Amino acid sequence: MLYFLPEDLLSKLLIHLQQKWQVFVPLLQTGGDILLEELPENGKDRQQSLNRLSPGGKAENTQTLIPPKEVFFPQSEVMFGYSSDSKNPDQLRIDNPEDQAQKEIKPRLLFGIKPCDYHALKITDSFFKNGFEDFYYLNKSGSSMAIVFGCLTPPEPLSCFCSSAETGPMLNKESSHKFDVQFIAEEDGYIVETGSEKGEKFIKDNPVFFNKQPDQEYLKKRLELIKNNAVKNIKLSVPFNSAVESMQDKSGGADTGNIYKSIAGRCIYCGACLYVCPTCTCFNVYDNSSMRYDTSVKTEGERVRVWDGCVFSGYTREASGHNPRAEAYTRAARRYEHKLKYDVPVYGRSSCVGCGRCLTACPVDTGMSVFIRGITENHEK
Repeated sequence: MLYFLPEDLLSKLLIHLQQKWQVFVPLLQTGGDILLEELPENGKDRQQSLNRLSPGGKAENTQTLIPPKEVFFPQSEVMFGYSSDSKNPDQLRIDNPEDQAQKEIKPRLLFGIKPCDYHALKITDSFFKNGFEDFYYLNKSGSSMAIVFGCLTPPEPLSCFCSSAETGPMLNKESSHKFDVQFIAEEDGYIVETGSEKGEKFIKDNPVFFNKQPDQEYLKKRLELIKNNAVKNIKLSVPFNSAVESMQDKSGGADTGNIYKSIAGRCIYCGACLYVCPTCTCFNVYDNSSMRYDTSVKTEGERVRVWDGCVFSGYTREASGHNPRAEAYTRAARRYEHKLKYDVPVYGRSSCVGCGRCLTACPVDTGMSVFIRGITENHEK
């Protein structure tokens, strides 16, 4: 079903939604970046945030610097605290993470994310459910909802290739895209498209904000025209499906190793591509502890989970000191092969969603689109 939200009701809708949800919105930062942040509930702070809202104004087609996965999978997260006393070794205290979970009463609503990021969240959800259900991630994402904003123009024209990856620039029921609610900007408001029963319920729960349009056929044709024009606005096109197929081929092309070595030779291992990738899920776990010496030894600490990356030399280094991926090009291979080869049978599609963040963030102009062109050209020789 199609509805319409007038522009002047957008901020009022977000304030209203805070009664039920923790609302996360894309906000314009001082330096020009967009970050997904929780909308404050305090009146003054909230209004200041609403004034920085993106979509809205000039920032409408700018993607968030850090992908939405951070809302459920923070860059740094305390898993639990602990303490012990050498005089009472049987009284080791460990905080129950479920106690913290009880404090988070409201479910999380991600408002204004891009179609490619919506696909990425589906992949990260699958990762944290695969084989072992990750309590920390699923506790935050379990009852969440995402409202997608379709891209009229590509946020990063030189990097975005979502149309090649078939993840955007807008979600389409005809392409078997599963979504709840999608907003498409118009001059005086937003066409609102629902794609599921959950999406319809969202509209029915907030009826005062959404006008049901009587002429559904006209609106459908208008929406189809907008979506077709959005696809035409994407200038970067890469042979994405051909790359996935060639990576499934065990030979992979005679010169694949040289491509990895070329990438590794340029890479400075800053990790930017990993941290901005919406589907990278590598992490490390460490203990941050301290000791106090009194009449006994008292230990207090926290177990912390932090983002990590498979291209770093320490990621695969074993306790013995041996590193099965000691050479840089083998770690480069690990990243690209996961995205285009190994993840395909696990998730049913490549875990690259064509957002282009890796190329935008890379200081030496190495990104997935560059690799895709290299591997397909190599495979066709």
